Amino acid sequence: MDLALCDFEGAKWLILNSSVDPIIYYSHLSSIIISTILAFFVLFNNRKSLPNKILFFTLLSFTTWVFFALIFWASNRSDVIMLTWSIDILAESLVYIGSFYLLYILLEKKDLKFIYKLLLSLLYIPIAVLLPTQYTLSGFDVASCLAIEGPIALYYTYFVEILVTIIIISFAIYKLIQPNNSNRKEVFSITIGILLLLLAFAWGNITGSFTDDWKLGTLGLFGLPFFAGFLVYSIIKNNTFNIKIFATQALVWALWILIISILFVAQSPETNIIVGITGIIALVFGFILINSVKKEIQQREKIESLNKELERAYAVEKKANEELEKLDKVKDQFLSQVQHDLRTPLTAIMGYSDLLSSGAYGKISKKTLEVVQKIDAVALNMKKKADSFLDLVQFKLGKSGLTLKPGVELKSMLNEIVEDLQFKATSKNIQLKLNVSENISLSADLQKLKAALFNIVDNAVKYTNAGQVNVEAKKENGKVKIMIKDNGIGIPHDKLLAIFEEQFERTEQAKKTAEGKGIGLYLSSQVIKLHRGKIWAESAGEGKGSVFFIELPI
Repeated sequence: MDLALCDFEGAKWLILNSSVDPIIYYSHLSSIIISTILAFFVLFNNRKSLPNKILFFTLLSFTTWVFFALIFWASNRSDVIMLTWSIDILAESLVYIGSFYLLYILLEKKDLKFIYKLLLSLLYIPIAVLLPTQYTLSGFDVASCLAIEGPIALYYTYFVEILVTIIIISFAIYKLIQPNNSNRKEVFSITIGILLLLLAFAWGNITGSFTDDWKLGTLGLFGLPFFAGFLVYSIIKNNTFNIKIFATQALVWALWILIISILFVAQSPETNIIVGITGIIALVFGFILINSVKKEIQQREKIESLNKELERAYAVEKKANEELEKLDKVKDQFLSQVQHDLRTPLTAIMGYSDLLSSGAYGKISKKTLEVVQKIDAVALNMKKKADSFLDLVQFKLGKSGLTLKPGVELKSMLNEIVEDLQFKATSKNIQLKLNVSENISLSADLQKLKAALFNIVDNAVKYTNAGQVNVEAKKENGKVKIMIKDNGIGIPHDKLLAIFEEQFERTEQAKKTAEGKGIGLYLSSQVIKLHRGKIWAESAGEGKGSVFFIELPI
């Protein structure tokens, strides 16, 4: 085709022409700059991410379209106009195809299937293959300085764009109506963003077709960078710090570019001065805004980081508590098994010893009887140690195991304790006496309280070589006061407060007098405390006996 020139001056530097309306430069240049910044930002944000690559490609296709459209507006040469028109036809369809590709990846979280890629390629191939033929551009009209479009440019490209738009809407509706879709908000927002981007992009064709005012169509370009920015946000929104900083920076730069772009529209030096001053002020305050947002976001990031740490710590604590609960159950099972395995055979040994001693299996000699009684005494001692061990474990774990019941008769309880220890006291030449002024009823755990009191009276007998042990009980100030007094080895003054502690170390004299680990008094004191009572001891010193006092609420 021969070169033809339109009836206006030619362009300088491809895009500069005084005959071009300043609004064209204002809309095109601002869109090119902002969209290019967005394209490279999203690419450098994550070069390996497929959505980032697709959006970069789509924005680059749009920027290419705008740039060559600007050349078209400035040029008066038919060859340049035909070339730019052809390139724009190629780029225009790519924007639509790239938009659908991007939507699919964002919503499906995976790449487009090969068959769909093939179908999209088949849609685009006629545009690319028939581009240099008359089926795309059939000629040039010098009067209007416009290319004459063939069926590909006039019908097929619009068919592809409308079809892809319908596919985008249909796919979004399909995702929205899925019953188990939990991200409907994301589907809706991304779809609206893409549709607004395409609407702004197609605004020139829509208004130009109905009004023949192609300058009016350029106004749609103002919306494109903002809708593109929204898509950038949708893709990298998980990187909260970067995107918020970027959004602020993009806003500041966009405002500054729009202000400076007014210079292309301004008709007087005064306006240029005002625009320049406004641009400087906007830039200064913009940087102040960016710094303040950066500080605020950094503080929020720290808070979010601390919250995440707390959530992780809570999760670890929760898991640890669950493990402790499991261990607690295992421990309870272990204690029950130990209780059974220790007490059952000892109870059996004591039972058989009683049967042998009573002659149930026939008459036995005096020497054999003594051996049987020793076996019974050893078994009884082992049973007490097992009970002490199990009680100690329960107290350490914070489990009292008490069952308080009303109507426990203290006098009968003490009577049984004294009777059980009478033989032991007599064998040591000790007078064991009980003095209870009246029958006193308590709310108590009979077995536990009896074991605690038995242990204290037994200690008095154990650590007294000869003499007497007196057990007394009486009401006093709404309470019952029990006193166990002996004339045994006594307690040093520095040990009086420590004898009820778990770590209590017995004196050398106590170790010589009787066997034991020194935990009996600790266990007894814990039982008494759990009965809302208190226990203490008094002694004039070593070799001068001891008095144990116990107070229990009635």
